[in-house]
Amino acid sequence: METPKFIADEMNGDIARWLRIIGFDCIYLKGDKLDDKLIEIADKENRILLTSDKELFKKAIYRGVETHYIEQVRLEEKLKKIVDKYNLNEYIPKLEYRCPICNQKLVKATNIKKVPPKVKEKHKIILYCKNCDKYYWRGGHWKKINKILKYAGLTNTSVNKL
Repeated sequence: METPKFIADEMNGDIARWLRIIGFDCIYLKGDKLDDKLIEIADKENRILLTSDKELFKKAIYRGVETHYIEQVRLEEKLKKIVDKYNLNEYIPKLEYRCPICNQKLVKATNIKKVPPKVKEKHKIILYCKNCDKYYWRGGHWKKINKILKYAGLTNTSVNKL
């Protein structure tokens, strides 16, 4: 089975970021009058459209695009509903690290001159986004990340392997 890919509307940037943290490919577009573009990309690239816009949801369904309506509830609840609906746990072993900002695949950092010395000493794995020129490691915010992932029913995500 093919790993699902997503596209999120402007109201769901938080979900896009978290799906990327987990390792899922999720495009995020923001701006005015993007409904047709979101539907077109979802259809062309076989992506699931994530929206909190009822009109966009109806329009996408009418055009035969797989879409999921997201109620404006707590982030953890939104994420849990998506995880459950699309059975995302079964894809976890195949996922690669993704940049939460731009969605590009992360690579293991080789040139870590910009990383603070204490981080270099403490962490064996440091990831790098070539597009954003940003480094990622298992920092102090890890407990919060794991708490949200656990609530959503995701316990074996790629981020836990860092």
